[in-house]
Amino acid sequence: RIGAGGDSAGHCRAARAATSASVTRSDPQFQLELGKCHLRSGRWDDALSAARVAEANAQDIPERVTLLRRIGKAQEDMLADSQAAFGAYGEALREDPNAEPILEDLERVAGYGGLWAELVGLLEDEVPNVSDEQAVLGFYLRSARIFEEELGSNVEAIERFRSVMEIDPDHEKAILALDRLYLKEGMWADLAEILQLEVERAEDEARVPLLLRLGALFENNLEDVHQAISAYRDVLDLQAQQSEAVQALERMFGAGFERPVIGELLEPIYTENEDWNRLHDLLHALLEHQLPGDDRMRAMHRLAELSLEKLGDESRAFDWYGAAFKEVPEDEQSHQELARLAGVTGRWPDLVVVY
Repeated sequence: RIGAGGDSAGHCRAARAATSASVTRSDPQFQLELGKCHLRSGRWDDALSAARVAEANAQDIPERVTLLRRIGKAQEDMLADSQAAFGAYGEALREDPNAEPILEDLERVAGYGGLWAELVGLLEDEVPNVSDEQAVLGFYLRSARIFEEELGSNVEAIERFRSVMEIDPDHEKAILALDRLYLKEGMWADLAEILQLEVERAEDEARVPLLLRLGALFENNLEDVHQAISAYRDVLDLQAQQSEAVQALERMFGAGFERPVIGELLEPIYTENEDWNRLHDLLHALLEHQLPGDDRMRAMHRLAELSLEKLGDESRAFDWYGAAFKEVPEDEQSHQELARLAGVTGRWPDLVVVY
């Protein structure tokens, strides 16, 4: 009857007079009407009290959630009490952890009330009570964002993104976030692990930039040459002339790392590109890894032939055949080529010295 009509002031006087009756005290709808009256009268505390009574007597979760959000909004807007508003929204979240609007309410209040730590605590307290996997993922992702962006704690954010990965190992947002945070924090071994996962998930040439990052990480930060070479080899399997991978291999070769292994990767590239000077220098550097005797002699013959046929340098070819003769003096090919090239180059005195 109170809500049926009449003037506003009379409506409110009748509503307040009816609060002594137990039937009305336990009626959420009546309490809401009473709360509206208090609002019109500027009685904010009384309005909130009425809403609290309504919430306590609400029969189902959606109704309680709606009332709790109204209470929070009133405390937020009318009383400017962010702590109290946060508490009301927190109660609503406990009633319905999957409600995105409640989470937005909480973030809004946490933002201007400086309650980010409290929000993270609330979210993580609720995780054990949530059975829905997607809701749990949402809580961890939200907590991770707050730790990284609001609280400035990358390490704590990392732990939450790892929790996401435990539930969903292919969660792309968590993978990319861990990539970014491991890089920021200099967590090189962890970064290598997440990059390897990204490589596995990528397709075809989309793997190239990831493998290049992985190779550089192993080369420069983890100082694991073997793994670096492996990453660059995978790049060349996808793009045979990929310049960054080639330059990295040349850099490591020049530093003396794993030369026979790297040489096998660079040799076909130099040959295909007809880069005979680089191929000559590569084969020359690999001589020290050849076994003395016939193996080294054959490597010198190859260098002599390369000098003669591709570089057009008879004098250099003479020197290589001379070195091959010293390595295996009884080799007939070395004898013949030395004599022939001495005639071509006029280096007879040098031939005498070789013999």
